[in-house]
Amino acid sequence: MNKCDHCGKEFTNERTILKHVCEPKRRFLQRNDHYVRLGFEAFKKFYETVQNAKPKTIEDYDQNRFYTAFNRYGRYCLHTKVIDVPGYTDWLIKNSVKIDDWNRDDVYSLFIKDYLRHENAEHAVTRSLNYMQKWADQNNCEFNEYFKNISPNLALHDIANGHVSPWLILNTASGLELLDKFTDEQLAYVNSVLDPQFWAIKFKRVPAEMEYVKSVLEAANL
Repeated sequence: MNKCDHCGKEFTNERTILKHVCEPKRRFLQRNDHYVRLGFEAFKKFYETVQNAKPKTIEDYDQNRFYTAFNRYGRYCLHTKVIDVPGYTDWLIKNSVKIDDWNRDDVYSLFIKDYLRHENAEHAVTRSLNYMQKWADQNNCEFNEYFKNISPNLALHDIANGHVSPWLILNTASGLELLDKFTDEQLAYVNSVLDPQFWAIKFKRVPAEMEYVKSVLEAANL
């Protein structure tokens, strides 16, 4: 008899067992998929933080009743290009967000607004410039042409998902010119994410960081 190592089902034909894919076997085969690894890391963090449980194994994950929910979260992180997956996971747990809501855009928007406000200026600028360079590589142009050449719709997506920080958008002439291209509806949405009034106050309170950001932007011809 040929027996499945995962579910215990027995087969008389060897070819049949090779084609056999039960749920436990499927989960075993998917362990190294990127979204599964992200889901597993979130799963470990959740149980170790919320329930103070001992470190969880991948075997624990395969058998957990929230396996699908955590994998859905992993897929969401990849699809949305979440800017800080461990940080977002910590934020979700800290704010007691239900697992089924972890892949909701409105929840992620709340995180983005909070994340951008507390992000170190140097990290924000470096992260944004790296993202702009990736965009430039894909569009065969220079990274400092991002604000001038990107379409308003794509820019809206990037701003809403935190890919480009207010440290750059609100401190460059080309960034402000980009905002002028938005429709009233788009601008209202951007304002809800950026909250320019908050940033105007913040910029005045951190002169040293402002000088650093200005020097980097000048060196980058932004």
